[in-house]
Amino acid sequence: MDLPSTPRASAERRRVVFAIALALLTVTALPLLPAFVVSPEGLDSGALSFVPACPSRLAGVRCGLCGMSHAFAAMADGRVELAAEYNPDGPWLFTVCVVIALASLATLVVLALKRRRRAQLANTSVQ
Repeated sequence: MDLPSTPRASAERRRVVFAIALALLTVTALPLLPAFVVSPEGLDSGALSFVPACPSRLAGVRCGLCGMSHAFAAMADGRVELAAEYNPDGPWLFTVCVVIALASLATLVVLALKRRRRAQLANTSVQ
């Protein structure tokens, strides 16, 4: 179902797109940021520690996300094979996060540029 083409509906659509893009950027950027700060070796040395530790790791069980921090850090260094050794799903999940984060960021930039353009046009029409 399409919203009617009124200025109010267009503004509502823009708000929804903005909220979705911001949420996607936040969700995908959060796991990426530490990967670009520390190497897998840095994680082993304790340069960056995640608290609390994974409950499954404390129980001695390997879960699907075990090794993902190391895999993301290896991917950020461009070491795909090492990332796959840490967690076989690491390389593709890292790639998906990067693509979604970049697309979300691009969407936010486009929305900001369009908003700026609308403001300029409104100021021009008032004068």
